[in-house]
Amino acid sequence: MKDIQAVVLAAGEGTRLKARHLPKVLYPLGGRPMIDYLIRTLHEAGFFKPVVVIGFQGQKVKDFLKERAQYVWQKKRLGTAHAVFKAKPALKGIKRVLIVLGDMPFWKAETFRKLIASHKKTKSVFSLVSVVFQNPSFFQYGRIVRDKNGRVLKIVEEKEASKVEKAIKECNPSCYLIEADWLWRNLPKIKKSASGEYYLTDIVELAVRQKVKINLLSISDEKQAIGINTEDHLKLAEKLLLNPCLKLTDLV
Repeated sequence: MKDIQAVVLAAGEGTRLKARHLPKVLYPLGGRPMIDYLIRTLHEAGFFKPVVVIGFQGQKVKDFLKERAQYVWQKKRLGTAHAVFKAKPALKGIKRVLIVLGDMPFWKAETFRKLIASHKKTKSVFSLVSVVFQNPSFFQYGRIVRDKNGRVLKIVEEKEASKVEKAIKECNPSCYLIEADWLWRNLPKIKKSASGEYYLTDIVELAVRQKVKINLLSISDEKQAIGINTEDHLKLAEKLLLNPCLKLTDLV
C-alpha cells in the first residue's frame, strides 16, 4: 500500500488516567502499553512503519516503539486536526491517509482492510467507521448526526452536544481514511472550538458542504471501538482482554 499511510495520534497526556509519569498511550493494558496492540494491528494490515504523532513525554513513545514507526512532534497540543496537520511533512507522495487514535487497542486489521476496500470501491474522498453503543456517553465519543434520509451531516463532540444529540447512539470512534490532497486543503479551514481546540471531526461538515463523496463503514463489533480515556475505560478493557466472550452490554 505505497499510496496509503497510517497516522496514529499519540500526543495526549492522559490526566484522566492519572498517568502523569507516562504518555497516555504507554499506559499498561494486560501488561503491555496500549499502543503496542494498535501498532501490531497496523503492521498486520500492511502499515509497517506508521507515522506516530507524539507530544507529552513523546521520547518515551519513541524509546518503546523504536524502528516500528516514524515520528512527528506536536509540541503544542491544540486538538486532533492540529495533530494531523503536523504529520503532513512525513506524508509526501501519499494519496490517502488512514487516521486512528493511539489509545484504541482493540481494532482488527480486517476492519482497516474493509475500510480501505470500501473507500476505493465507492471512489470516496472521505471514509469513516461508525459504531452503535447502547451507552454512548460512557465512552464520550462524538455522535454521528444524519439527515432524515440517512446522509451524514456532521459529527458533534460529546461535550458540545445538545440533549437531543447526546441521545444519538451511533458514534464516531475516530477511524478515518481521507484523500490526502483534499485533507491538506481543508484542515486549515477548521475553526477553533469553544474549548480552544481544532477538532478533526469538524472536517466532516466541510465534506458535507462541499458535497464530496462520504463513505461510512458501520461495524457491529463494538468492542473494537473502545478507546481508553478514563480509569473506568481501562477497567472495562482489562475485563474484555481477560474474557473476550463478555458482551459489552453486560459491562456498561
